[in-house]
Amino acid sequence: MKSRVENLFNILCREAEQISVEKFAEQHNVSSRTVYKDLSTLNQLLISQGHTSIQNTRGVLIYEAPIEIEFSELVKKDDIFYLDPEMRRRVILDLVILWAKEISISELQQVVGVSKNTIQRDLDEIKRNFIGRDIRLDTTPFKGVSVTGNEFKIRGLFADYLTKDWPYLYAFISEQDDEKLNQIKNSIDEISNCLQVEYSENAQQKLIAYMLVSVARFKENKQLCLPYNIDKEDLLGSPEYGAVNKCIEQLKGLYGQEITENELYFLSAKFRESTVVGMSDYISENWIKLRILVSEFIDKMDQLVTESNFSNDDKLFESILNHLRPAYWRAVSGEAIYNPLLDYVINEFEDLYRATAESISVLEKGLSISFSEDEIAFLTMFFMASQERTKKPIELRPKVIVVCHTGVATSEIVSSRLESKYEVSVLGTFGSNEAQKWLESHNVDFVVSTFPFTSKNVKVVEVSPQFDLRDQRKIENVLRVSERIISSDEIMSIVSQTIVLSKSDEEILKRKLEEYLGFLPKQDKEERYFPMLEEVLTEDLVETHYCAKDSDDAVREAGRLLVKKGVAKEEYIEAMIENVRINGTYIVIAPGIAMPHARPEEGALGIGFSLITLEQPVNFGHPKNDPVQLVVALCAIDHQTHLNALADLAELLSDEENVQKILKAEKAAEVIAITSRR
Repeated sequence: MKSRVENLFNILCREAEQISVEKFAEQHNVSSRTVYKDLSTLNQLLISQGHTSIQNTRGVLIYEAPIEIEFSELVKKDDIFYLDPEMRRRVILDLVILWAKEISISELQQVVGVSKNTIQRDLDEIKRNFIGRDIRLDTTPFKGVSVTGNEFKIRGLFADYLTKDWPYLYAFISEQDDEKLNQIKNSIDEISNCLQVEYSENAQQKLIAYMLVSVARFKENKQLCLPYNIDKEDLLGSPEYGAVNKCIEQLKGLYGQEITENELYFLSAKFRESTVVGMSDYISENWIKLRILVSEFIDKMDQLVTESNFSNDDKLFESILNHLRPAYWRAVSGEAIYNPLLDYVINEFEDLYRATAESISVLEKGLSISFSEDEIAFLTMFFMASQERTKKPIELRPKVIVVCHTGVATSEIVSSRLESKYEVSVLGTFGSNEAQKWLESHNVDFVVSTFPFTSKNVKVVEVSPQFDLRDQRKIENVLRVSERIISSDEIMSIVSQTIVLSKSDEEILKRKLEEYLGFLPKQDKEERYFPMLEEVLTEDLVETHYCAKDSDDAVREAGRLLVKKGVAKEEYIEAMIENVRINGTYIVIAPGIAMPHARPEEGALGIGFSLITLEQPVNFGHPKNDPVQLVVALCAIDHQTHLNALADLAELLSDEENVQKILKAEKAAEVIAITSRR
């Protein structure tokens, strides 16, 4: 949340744009007189730091030369809190929460630098806002103020407020807290390494906030009770809980004492709710159900959005699947997420947002949750990126990477627009830490970043997540822009003006043009074949009572059947075993049942399911569902065409009677009779 003065500074001084007083007043719903007051304040700040003042020419504000500094560098700490009363109240509340015991008004005054009367008025306003929220601001005579009530909500409030005011964090934390921040960052890095993921910049900030407040309040014996919607049993089998426990010694050093189970569950839940950067085959609980729901969700969007091709975009499917898991857990726990592009998405992509808001019912009904407007906007952004991928320039020249701190959705919008509008090759999207490591061993012409990012040897172009006209001008300064968006539909329209083609010839020519230009194939949903279970699970893919030495041996035997059938290469078997090593908990989908698989590009040649029953059960590492006696290996050429068969199989195995019949079967034909329901 930025103050008006900061917004005015960014538009005029950093981006060197002109804006009228009337337009700025309209954008911020204030009077022109208020804007002139903001202008006076900003000019005072500029002059005090040795910069020239903003010019006002007949109501149009102009700043001649851009300033390459952040607003937070321009102002002093006291100026920050004076300029933005709402932020000052958030900081006061954060201080009271972080202090964990009574803090005096004079101590608050030392930090925010305003009068005692102003602080008292702020505290009164905070009290009014707490009415009906299960949180109280208590005053103890001669001691100070403290926050009491629902500890879970108190910590959530702190995390929300701190992440909003993150640029000014160091203006009010102590040196001791600064040291603790470094310890917390190291702990987060350790846990993310255990999970083999990288969290988005915003997610990392929120995790830091949660750990900072948890450590402070735990030391003051503020007991945490988990709400009913955080299920300990679910968390117990999660990779996040396992990673947190692997780092327990480091966490003990951070907390300074033994950590209670509730605290460990709380931390695990917050990691599970955090957005992950980049694509991965990071499967999760209920992954079969999630894949089926995502496919249905995308199908619904195809029905609502004319001339769309979403169902054939595997990157779209994978992006939504990766986003959905933390989004689901955020919805379950009531964890809020802030989408800074919400208004932009709603205003600039109204039809697509409405279609997403209507289609989201597929996910909401299937998962028994409700998504916020911010989450719906994030999902809309994935479809925006998919549409951009169908607009491609013919020639790609400079090599670039995109660095983003808000997650996959934002980075995909920026990278897709770069590739659709300019002659550039986007080699990848990264978080800041991952980008620094990647640049050590790779070369690019320049970096496009949505936040302040520095690199020693490579030029960095900073743009806003919206990637608006101001940002496009920045890109135009470093490369030749391709103003036209080339599409096969446009070319076909031109061709049809001079040449008469039959419908079939027109489709053939269009398909060949798209292939030549590198567009996303325009394959109709009806043209894709979705086989049923009996077509992909056949008698030669079944083996009964196999004597497996361990889980690797069981997976290897199931994979051998796929290779023998010709639907997978040998390397697919090892890829499945590696996936079990990483995601073993979620490979075991139900008591006694495991479904190993690997990514299509890791050796899949076709669609096939192999099924083996084990003479003796083996352990896969699941805390509740081990040991396993039924192994079904999945092989697919993409992320969607096998889902009908997978849905049939999931329904079949959800009936314990069917499972027992399969386990007792002596011959493959008996198993097929059960799976085909003959």
